[in-house]
Amino acid sequence: MRMLVAKVHLKSKSQERRWNVRRPLNMDADASHNGAGYTVTIHNLSEGGLMFETWGADLDVNDIIDVNIEDYGTCAAEILWSRNHCYGCRFVEPLPKAVISAAVLKSPFLDTSEGIEESPVRLISALDEYEKPLAMANLSTGSLIILLLLGVAVWAFIYALFTLAVG
Repeated sequence: MRMLVAKVHLKSKSQERRWNVRRPLNMDADASHNGAGYTVTIHNLSEGGLMFETWGADLDVNDIIDVNIEDYGTCAAEILWSRNHCYGCRFVEPLPKAVISAAVLKSPFLDTSEGIEESPVRLISALDEYEKPLAMANLSTGSLIILLLLGVAVWAFIYALFTLAVG
């Protein structure tokens, strides 16, 4: 009799792949946590979450905050990461696509006269620092083997071209 052996990999919620498209925007909103109110600037929004920036807030990872999205209302979001006054959150209940579309349409254009052009670069950097470890954790052994074989094939091709050109 043959025994079937299986290996199961369970991912934590923080390692789940992102399935919602993030829409960049620049929209101020009201938020609250434990009775304290904050003004936040939402820099990207998706059905599953948002990234915002705020100053002077006493917020920590795993806190649940209430964010008031214009023309939709208040929705709860869990803080997954924070860096340099920026916070990445996952909504407790996903937002409808129409809410995302409306927010993008109402978002003002970035005004470079006030130095805001530097802000997206800093925000992308903050996001990358959080997501880089997760991206590596999501690579399977099979994916790594394929990448390695592709690398070897590319170098073999370059070597062959060099050999033909010299010889």
